Amino acid sequence: MKKFFRGTIKFLSLSSAFLLFLAGLSSFVSPENMALPSVLGLISPLIFLFSLFFCFYYFIKKKRFYRSVSLVALAFYFPILLNYFNFKWQKEESYPKEFDILSYNVRQFDHYNWIEADGTSNQLFNFLRTQPSDILCLQEFYHSPYRNFNAVDSLLESGRWNDFVYSPYFVFNKNANSGLIIFSRYEIIANEIILFPNSLNKAIYADIVLFSDTVRVYNVHLESIHFAGIDYDIMNGKIVSGKKLFSRIWSIYSKLIAAFTQRSRQVRILEQCFAQSPYPFIVAGDFNDTPNSYVYSYLSKSLDDSFLASGFGLGKTYVSSFPWLRIDYFFHSELIETIDFDVCKRELSDHYPLRAVFRVNR
Repeated sequence: MKKFFRGTIKFLSLSSAFLLFLAGLSSFVSPENMALPSVLGLISPLIFLFSLFFCFYYFIKKKRFYRSVSLVALAFYFPILLNYFNFKWQKEESYPKEFDILSYNVRQFDHYNWIEADGTSNQLFNFLRTQPSDILCLQEFYHSPYRNFNAVDSLLESGRWNDFVYSPYFVFNKNANSGLIIFSRYEIIANEIILFPNSLNKAIYADIVLFSDTVRVYNVHLESIHFAGIDYDIMNGKIVSGKKLFSRIWSIYSKLIAAFTQRSRQVRILEQCFAQSPYPFIVAGDFNDTPNSYVYSYLSKSLDDSFLASGFGLGKTYVSSFPWLRIDYFFHSELIETIDFDVCKRELSDHYPLRAVFRVNR
């Protein structure tokens, strides 16, 4: 029995180290070329904890080989892990010519009552009206004057913003739709829609005159996974029997791979747009990818992550039981500095809102 136990521990130790190494590859290898690392990257912090446990276990047992294997995997993954948390102090003073941006996936203002609570839509509107934000970037912005749901006018009436740019996901149904919107207190002098092939997801940008500068602000929503209700049930531990369970797990895996692949293509389209910007720019939105992903690694090579500049804690942005799901971001180019960053812990959507304070350094 002891021999079986020791053999099992050795197998699990080597397996966790191998899986952690594979998961770490997701930051370097496009899912178009190798899909499994991207899927493992979603749970890589959990795999890291298992490998850390086995490392300590074999340190105590004085088994150099197994300890070394775990150490190598941990060392390979550790630089990626640092993107998940930050412990810098928040700002303590105001700076001249600073401005703040709020980014939020509002999940269509809970129009279909996913949260199963009364008054969520009104709470969302009240939250947006009362939060300090010179610029507001919203994803899944539900707007339907045809159905007496004029979300644009409802927010403009607050007097906080004077201009906006809106682009619906379904261009053929503008009367009842959701999409991307940028509200601005300052003048918008230009804007454009960035379409992604074979996808309803997209990005928009607005060129905004701020003080004596012009800043381009992107609002981005990269490919969603499109899980069905039964997919969420399985991931939350609800048991589905027999062949149906296997088919659903395969369906979940296939949806993940399709979304990862789409996002890897979409981020390259964005990069081409960024390269053509004549102004310093900020990228806000729902990227649907964690810090251990090809998309995050691709963007962070040339852009700065505002959370790592001024955030605090784990920075979780997706409402779930997993504490490491940071999938909403602010990135910015050179000449832009993040002064402050905060994740507002309001569970009015399946995402948390992000707020950051910036300034242009010239």
